[in-house]
Amino acid sequence: MQKEFLKDYAKRCREDSIRAVNNSKKQYSYFISRPAPSGPDKVEKKEVGILLEKKGIKWGGTWMGTDLIGYYTDNSCYYLVSSQISENKFGKDFFEEVQYKAAKLFIKNNPDFVFSHTRNKIDFRKKDTSMLLDFNDYDKAHQFIIDEFWRQSPLPNDYIKSKDEDLEMVTYDSILGKYEFKDVPGIDAYFVISKSGAIKNIEFDTIFLNKSNSKYKSYFESSLRKIIKKLKWRANTYKGIPINSSESIYIKLP
Repeated sequence: MQKEFLKDYAKRCREDSIRAVNNSKKQYSYFISRPAPSGPDKVEKKEVGILLEKKGIKWGGTWMGTDLIGYYTDNSCYYLVSSQISENKFGKDFFEEVQYKAAKLFIKNNPDFVFSHTRNKIDFRKKDTSMLLDFNDYDKAHQFIIDEFWRQSPLPNDYIKSKDEDLEMVTYDSILGKYEFKDVPGIDAYFVISKSGAIKNIEFDTIFLNKSNSKYKSYFESSLRKIIKKLKWRANTYKGIPINSSESIYIKLP
């Protein structure tokens, strides 16, 4: 069975590669691949197309293959070979420059767009930096936020703590033979870090297992809101360009 898959893969790839070579003699084209199975797409696709077409290069858009070994995704070798031929002609640096200019153009034309770590390929933070300007270590910055939260909002005397077994987010059901996820007490804070580092659009998702603790919802959320606004946040970047981006903080409640 595996041999048949590989034989089919080689046949289809060879046919698509020949088609790519022949079509490139008429017009160069370019495609950008996305990591399978759920890699982030490019928000600046439209701008990439505009810039490439000015150079007479056909923009084919983004595409995604498969992460299953031996399986062939329709046209994948066509996309790869077409793009390789274009890079051989114009240079890899040319296409990287086009993507940078496209990103810059998109950000300029969409000043309020908010990038997400899950949907967009935001730049990795530089070594020895964190989400806070005053810290060069992520773990220390995160711990500082937690410590500051409990310093400003100590646990009320009549707060009812959950049992240890209720604080496990993942449990295993031996009867059903599967893992189950369950709600645990805590506060998720979601907000936007603007290009300048300013904070806006703070929202909360707070869970209490014991309903009598819900009277402290505003107490905890107000404290975390003040901390988020007080801290100096580092703006994220996309291809080196400052952007608006979503951020989150989680505080585990007892």
